[in-house]
Amino acid sequence: MSTDETVDYVALLTAAPTVLVVGDESFEFSLALAVAADARGKSAARWLSATAYEAAPVDAAAAARATELGCRGAVVRQGVDATRLEWIDLGGPSNEVNWIPPPAFHAIVFNFPYVVVEGRRPRVDDNRELLVKFFASARKRLRPGGLVVVALARGQGGTPADATATTRLDAYQNSWRVLDAAARAGLVLAAAGEPEFPRNYAPAGYRRRGADRRIGDTYVKLAIAHVFRPEGCCPPRHAVEFAHDLSFWLPVTPADGIDDALAACAAAAAAAAGVALLAVTRTDAYVCPATGRHARTYHMVIASGRRACPKHRSSVVAAEISRCAHEALRLVPRSYSNEGGGPGD
Repeated sequence: MSTDETVDYVALLTAAPTVLVVGDESFEFSLALAVAADARGKSAARWLSATAYEAAPVDAAAAARATELGCRGAVVRQGVDATRLEWIDLGGPSNEVNWIPPPAFHAIVFNFPYVVVEGRRPRVDDNRELLVKFFASARKRLRPGGLVVVALARGQGGTPADATATTRLDAYQNSWRVLDAAARAGLVLAAAGEPEFPRNYAPAGYRRRGADRRIGDTYVKLAIAHVFRPEGCCPPRHAVEFAHDLSFWLPVTPADGIDDALAACAAAAAAAAGVALLAVTRTDAYVCPATGRHARTYHMVIASGRRACPKHRSSVVAAEISRCAHEALRLVPRSYSNEGGGPGD
């Protein structure tokens, strides 16, 4: 699936044997999904678990939808924290008492996550933290090969799917960085595009209560749905690239082809870590005026490959490249403490 295509929620989720929906405050999405699935001959019983963070229905309409979901056989729970799913017991009485939701699901859905902070407007970092905690928690309730679906307003995720003609160059830096949050949990992006939600669902994100209905139309038109799978299940799409500049002192008598040898060393370290090495480019050559020692600086770009690659893993791989270069090629990682100078050199 390319970013030019839509993410068809009904087709995607009815193909999953079990589905957990979190953060569905109004239960509008869950009910619309159950109705659409029923039209395809799939019952909500033994398939759908619908949950909301709030301890009780937010209004009469939400309570009525929760009741209808129960009548259709879905498990409905209030007070479920999407960042603590591993601690939630979804068992207990339901319309079909002989079915207890499984400990792990084939699909987990979170539409328009958003942090509410008492006393102040939430910052971007607050929502980044929410995504990190959600993915970490969801991973523990996800079956092997399962999928996690997250819908965000366009621009929040920071992926190429969010891009428009007016997208700023620093859009990723100012986004919620959904790819990095998912990668920390060992998840990679399998697909991203405009969502095709079930009929009769008009999302309004966190502004649901007291919101003008037109806000829902905005979210539908500007939303991006992200489909994640565990690393190793599929090639990563739009992997975030992390750049590292590594500088080394060369041996007194450097061998020919040192640049190629370092590139091979870096590629081997990246392959061993299961990540992708996208580039190794020499960017600088330096001679210390006091000692005559030669140094070179290389620009390396690391991204997800067979394994997901969040920022911290890319740093670990960069450190491993430095170690291998030192042991195999006698290159000495350059720092001010071993070059006889300071920042001005």
